[in-house]
Amino acid sequence: MGSKQAKMENDGKNYWMCQCRITHNYFVRSTGKHFSYTGDDAAFLEENRSELKELGASEEEVLTELRRQRQERLKAPEESLLRAQRIQKDYQALHPEVYRLELPYLQESFLELVRQLGQPGATIISGLKAKKILEEVKPG
Repeated sequence: MGSKQAKMENDGKNYWMCQCRITHNYFVRSTGKHFSYTGDDAAFLEENRSELKELGASEEEVLTELRRQRQERLKAPEESLLRAQRIQKDYQALHPEVYRLELPYLQESFLELVRQLGQPGATIISGLKAKKILEEVKPG
């Protein structure tokens, strides 16, 4: 794992999560504070022992909470994938017609945009601007 992103693989699909999601911003309600935690209990206590003592917090209770939250975060991508698979498998749309894309529902300028973008050439953007289908909001 890199210092900025964690790559997780599941059945050939990749999921990227910022490393900080796994190591930073753990809120421990009993202390009312946020902490960083890498999974190394000894390093955490070395860095935070005096603060925990000032707060009157139990080291073991804080570590238990940090471990629980870390495991939850580490399992989140896999659980998300399982939820998506379950929905895809079991979901029955109440109004299936909503999920079918039909051309009459689309605005003509959108259809023209799709047609133009499907053509090769560098004149597409200027052509769309000329037809007032595309508007440059911020030059550059």
